[in-house]
Amino acid sequence: MLPSDIETKAALRHLSVPADGSRKGLSRRRFLQAAALGTGGLLAGPGLGFGGILPGWEEHLAAAGPLGPADGVLVVLLMAGGNDALNTVVPFGQPSYYTKRGSLAYQPIGTLPLAPGLGLNPNLVKLEARFAAGKVAIVQGIGVVDQVSFSHFESMAAWMQGSAGGGTPNSGWLGRWLDGAPPTNPFAAVSIDSSVPLHLIGETRKAIALNADSAPFGGTPDPGWDLVYEAFSNFAAQPSGLGSWGDAVAGTGSQLIQTAAQAKPLYSPTLPAGPLVDKLTLAARLINADLGARVIGVTYGDFDSHKNQPNMHPNRMRELDAGVEAFFTTLGAGFQGRTSMMVFSEFGRYPVRNDSNGVDHGWSGNAFVIGDRVAGGLKGQTLDTAVTETNGHIRPTMDFRSMYASLLTDWLAADATQILGGSFSPVPLFSSAPG
Repeated sequence: MLPSDIETKAALRHLSVPADGSRKGLSRRRFLQAAALGTGGLLAGPGLGFGGILPGWEEHLAAAGPLGPADGVLVVLLMAGGNDALNTVVPFGQPSYYTKRGSLAYQPIGTLPLAPGLGLNPNLVKLEARFAAGKVAIVQGIGVVDQVSFSHFESMAAWMQGSAGGGTPNSGWLGRWLDGAPPTNPFAAVSIDSSVPLHLIGETRKAIALNADSAPFGGTPDPGWDLVYEAFSNFAAQPSGLGSWGDAVAGTGSQLIQTAAQAKPLYSPTLPAGPLVDKLTLAARLINADLGARVIGVTYGDFDSHKNQPNMHPNRMRELDAGVEAFFTTLGAGFQGRTSMMVFSEFGRYPVRNDSNGVDHGWSGNAFVIGDRVAGGLKGQTLDTAVTETNGHIRPTMDFRSMYASLLTDWLAADATQILGGSFSPVPLFSSAPG
């Protein structure tokens, strides 16, 4: 049993599969460990073969291919730590907002206009421009309706699992989508990180991980290792003489190197510096490369503003704004109508300022869906600081799986009921299908 007060980073570690401990992700040591397993490793099953020693890399990779004409691409951005929804989408028309927030509250003149009595955080200038252009849907009052928990781990697990009935999370909603996707493309689902979070892990497949720090092992020329790269790439050119399992090992090693080589151009020119700009620029380049990426996950934070929020949250908002703008300005024109981004956090913050000039864990929050084919505007009910539960928290008015239902059905053309394990009324998020 994990402690209820587990911190954000620890919660993410428990809900992710590390791609590798090294900065390069797929390291030489772990690649050679996988090769050394030989037939025994593969015979032991998928948990102990290449996918076990190199988490995030599929057992039998195939060549990447371009997107189909009707394929939508979904980028999922987690604001880890519990973003302060009330200081992101500011209800300045509510007197109780000022009574409860005190000096942390934004004044009306400082916010960016959304609707009467409602403004966007003043540091989200580029996002507000996209909202004004009808390209941002703000999903209000969203959260885990059937679970009252203020634990990072439990709330993240619920959002990542994304299925009815709860229980021990062992697969994620996008991972289950990946289970049903054609198994011919290693880039179908990608985590832009050094690990693969639960929402990108299915029952039989999981996303690969590309770290923004550097290209994976095998993708960058290295005089000391070029012969090793070549040997593994050529190993599958003819029968290994070691039987079918030996041929499988040879083929997997070759495909790993080939996949790394396909990823190499994504890192040139050097990615821009920034805690989110680098990841989202890499994500956009991956889409532009047309390698068949359908789902891309990015995790960013920490948004856990228990104390001194004015010294932290405005910076997170500026970084979020810069990252989203970098993504859409990098994204090629041919993919603008085929790509949407969903931005969420595991919960919001408590309506009342605490004694440390911060706000504690809350319940209900907001999410964003961004893109050219998004039906922009405000969705759902605005968070009402005057209407709270007996514990002082704002109860969610929209089940987060209703948003997932729309993303799966209308954007990924998937069976949302099967993936989510139940029927949830979709939110009208899109003006048209991808194209």
